[in-house]
Amino acid sequence: MKNRFFLLVIFLFSLTVSSQNNTNYVTVEGNGSNKERNAENRFFQQYELNTSIIGNTESDDPNTSFDESRPWFLANGLGFKYGLGVHKNKWLSLSAHTGFDWKANERLVAVPVYGNISLSPLLGDDVRLVLQTGLGRGFAVGRGNMQGKYQKYSLGFESDANDFGLFIEVSSYRFNLHYNENTLLFNIGGYIKTF
Repeated sequence: MKNRFFLLVIFLFSLTVSSQNNTNYVTVEGNGSNKERNAENRFFQQYELNTSIIGNTESDDPNTSFDESRPWFLANGLGFKYGLGVHKNKWLSLSAHTGFDWKANERLVAVPVYGNISLSPLLGDDVRLVLQTGLGRGFAVGRGNMQGKYQKYSLGFESDANDFGLFIEVSSYRFNLHYNENTLLFNIGGYIKTF
């Protein structure tokens, strides 16, 4: 298993190295502004940071004083994911991702390895609606051989000018943890893509 993971990491880094070939830039003029577009490179890298949220069970506590307010949602963890992929005019992309998710109330650190499909149609001049779905395997860290199916569904917005996006996401780890067959994470976060 360690050898397969090591080979996967080497393969992903070789994609990064091979994507650093010669690039030609084409200047596109439109609406009085110039935009540089990379004409050859169809590869991209994605760096994603998110936080897991849960509902606050004490948000409407009757023993709370009138002037004391409590938030409806609380941060419950942190996640980071890295992906490499190919795209077609930034509209359709396929990528391979890995990273980690930490869920504090479950005391869980998990590593997903998954494939991702993304649709990103333009909504305006520089804004894209991003719909993503991912499917793969999830591995719990420090819990023996606990692993299972990983699924992810995401909805967000991306700036076409600087390739920065914000999203909300629901992800699922299908392994038995504390007598639950499914561990759900509700995440909000952001990402940066480099082409």
